[in-house]
Amino acid sequence: MKNSTDFTKDIITDKEFHKINQGDNFQPYLIQKYISAISPDHCILINEILNTKLKNWKDDQEIYDFLKCIMPKAKECNIRYFKTAPEKKEYKVDLKGISESLEISMKELKEMLDYFPDLIKTMQESPETILKSRK
Repeated sequence: MKNSTDFTKDIITDKEFHKINQGDNFQPYLIQKYISAISPDHCILINEILNTKLKNWKDDQEIYDFLKCIMPKAKECNIRYFKTAPEKKEYKVDLKGISESLEISMKELKEMLDYFPDLIKTMQESPETILKSRK
């Protein structure tokens, strides 16, 4: 069972024609989007050719075969522009309180903590400091 990224890689790297099976997920819009993301040249080519044709075309096999014919082949298919979202870091300090007291934005504080991770240790409240402040 192939998905849209598999079809995109196949269109760009493989010269042989294949049939689309019944269980395959061929989405012409997504494939056009992925091919556009390979390089600016591919983007221009795919947009000039398919923006008018896809409205009238309903047969997935014909679209696939057409793309196999017109797209230049490459050894690798690197889709550059689509990246996964970066992981959210959890900080064990009160970011809001510290950013307000330092009069800087949350973003600036997070950048500081990313560049200087030792700062987190100095910003964490230990039980001893809490007891000292209460006296």
